[in-house]
Amino acid sequence: MTSKKITNIHSSHSDAQRIKIVHGLQNIIKSQSQLFENTKIKVDNCINYDNLTSSISLVELESIKESIIEAKKRGLTIRYITEIREDNIEYCKELYLIVDELRHLDRLKSNFILSESEYISHIGYYSLNEKRGKKIISEIIYSNIKSFIKEQQHIFNILWNKAIPAENKIKEIENSYIVLKIENRENLAKQKILEEEGKGLEINYEAKIIEKPNEIINRIIHLAETSSQLLIVSSYGGMQLIYNNFFDHYKKILDEYKTGESKGIKWICNIEKENLEIAKIFLKMGMQIHHIKNLPPINFALGDKEINATIEEMEKGKMVQSLLTSNEPLYIRHFLSVFENLWYSSMNATDRIAELEQDIESEGIEIIRNPFEVQQLSFNLLKSTKDEILIIFSTANAFHRQEKAGLIKFLTEIASEKGNNVNIKIMTPVDNKLQDTKRELENIQTDEEIEEKDTKLEYGKEEKNIQPNSKKIHIKFIESQLQTTISLLIVDRKYSLAIELKDDTKDTTYEAIGLATYSNSKSTVLSYVSMFETLWLQTELFDLLKIKDKIQKDFINIAAHELRTPIQPILGMSDILYSRIEDNEQKMLLESIIRNAKRLKRLTNDILDVAKIETGSFKIKKERFNLDELITNLIAQYKTSTKEIDTNNSNLVYLAENRNFIIDGDKEKIYQVLDNLLCNAFKFTKGLQCADITIKTKKDDYNNVIIVSVKDTGTGIDKEILPKLFTKFATKSVAGTGLGLYISKNIIKAHDGTIWAENNLDGEGAIFRFTLPIAP
Repeated sequence: MTSKKITNIHSSHSDAQRIKIVHGLQNIIKSQSQLFENTKIKVDNCINYDNLTSSISLVELESIKESIIEAKKRGLTIRYITEIREDNIEYCKELYLIVDELRHLDRLKSNFILSESEYISHIGYYSLNEKRGKKIISEIIYSNIKSFIKEQQHIFNILWNKAIPAENKIKEIENSYIVLKIENRENLAKQKILEEEGKGLEINYEAKIIEKPNEIINRIIHLAETSSQLLIVSSYGGMQLIYNNFFDHYKKILDEYKTGESKGIKWICNIEKENLEIAKIFLKMGMQIHHIKNLPPINFALGDKEINATIEEMEKGKMVQSLLTSNEPLYIRHFLSVFENLWYSSMNATDRIAELEQDIESEGIEIIRNPFEVQQLSFNLLKSTKDEILIIFSTANAFHRQEKAGLIKFLTEIASEKGNNVNIKIMTPVDNKLQDTKRELENIQTDEEIEEKDTKLEYGKEEKNIQPNSKKIHIKFIESQLQTTISLLIVDRKYSLAIELKDDTKDTTYEAIGLATYSNSKSTVLSYVSMFETLWLQTELFDLLKIKDKIQKDFINIAAHELRTPIQPILGMSDILYSRIEDNEQKMLLESIIRNAKRLKRLTNDILDVAKIETGSFKIKKERFNLDELITNLIAQYKTSTKEIDTNNSNLVYLAENRNFIIDGDKEKIYQVLDNLLCNAFKFTKGLQCADITIKTKKDDYNNVIIVSVKDTGTGIDKEILPKLFTKFATKSVAGTGLGLYISKNIIKAHDGTIWAENNLDGEGAIFRFTLPIAP
């Protein structure tokens, strides 16, 4: 087909919508560079095995390399699919470092580059490998037709979902296949040397790879003829291969099993509808078969003393191209262990066949290790949803990774789809970005609501009369103490997918997640549902408590400020009146008023301090002051007759190690702590005939702090109160609120000090101590 013919076929398109053939290397490079420049989201590449080497060479060209660098700077995602083999593994490693994601797909034939708006397909091969005798590409097909690009994107997505991560394939090649070939070459080299020396080499144990078709067939027959029992793990293709080519040899073993001359054949495979009939035939012949959903990535047959294995899929019974064979005891023991583990964890074939024939979905739990399979399964489950989707994200980053992968967008499409009654509930830890996302998702309108809105606007009705949309997506934020280490998806209360978090710092889901557990077991899924509903209810209760707590704090703030306003004039006027009255009886009445007004003022200040502590607005104003002067002034205040605490029966003593302790702190707040401790000391020595209260200051040279202690000989601290002494409302006294010590603790903590208390060893009274750093 020439470019002229192609142009004629699409002549109905405008210049913006076209398909054409581009000739010449420079024009091809220019077209590819232009594709990168025009792209806004991603570039998907599908390069087959024969063209991979040249693909790397093209990337090395400066113009293409610059295009990729610039594309990455703009935030583009660049993905590649290719076939990774032993002879191109170095090129694949280089490609793996250049692009964002690289995957492997067996027998890949396609060759194209695709963005959201443009498509380039390579015609033929363009390898620079001279041994193949092929030259660099000279023609490409270019298109920017939207419908065509959409079809090609669908094809790419199918290939992408079938492909596996490049790192997995590279490890597989480097760690097993190559090692075995090297061992085989070393054995052959040793044998050749010894044979040349005339000594010969008798190898008792060997592991080698056979690639000649006749040798592979002979080896399969040899294993069947020399074994009294066969243990096989294989895909459906392996069973079809044996049925088509080696049926008589396997029938002979099964016939001998019926007469007791052999141990028969045990086979583990994945039984589906397409291989149901063959499985029935082998079962009827006496073969023991078990079903397992996820087979290991290698097919093997284990005889008495030998093992045959291959990593090929053997689609539709196709003969394998390479076969690993060994009589090495280490391999035999390894594969026997693998077989036994699979056999006892697998399902009897007769039960599986009954399920398939009755169209019953079996219940079970499946461990998934491939992150790409996990992501695909997530989307498949969501697509199948009929009633309800429940999701828990382990972290806010987990939410954002899924948002980037398109999961959240897909949920919005489900929620807005016409006639869809799916209810979606999401729980996630919160960050600043999620607050906006929550509002957007919860206000999504359905297609019906949009149509209703358009209709009413069309007929001139005011938009304010339109009914608000019915929310289908509900999001709640998980408190840190309720946060989990797994993300959880539950669909229709029938299916669950629990995904472990491996590394929350990664940008993509594939890098961040670990193992996933899929289940359709009713008991397992309902257990997850119960856990979800419990967390959902707890988040609702937390929300209600937050609202209630806020209302309560607002009320307390308002009430405390309103109380403070009249207290100050009451105290001021009472003091003036007290100074003018000479009648002792009237003075006693005023003293009572003043004491209670001061008590009310103290309570009001405590409430305001607690409110500030709870809201994080509690601040201290530091200044340098002499601690001795502060304590002396406080003691003088307690000797006045208008103090609200009765001090008549207590002996107050002040012992100072040094009269010149300089503190860098909030003078008023430290005064408040000492006042509170003295107030408590007098309160708990009230009514005693003789009580001692001692204030003591002492320097701790080792920690460079001042230790201040207030000791009394009163009733002591109640044993029930002692463990929670410095918490809110920790009191048994009818005269106190239990706020003073809580405030004192926070004041001392704000000064980088500590406070503690204990009952005296002699059983009389208690001692409170706190530390303050000495000013430098």
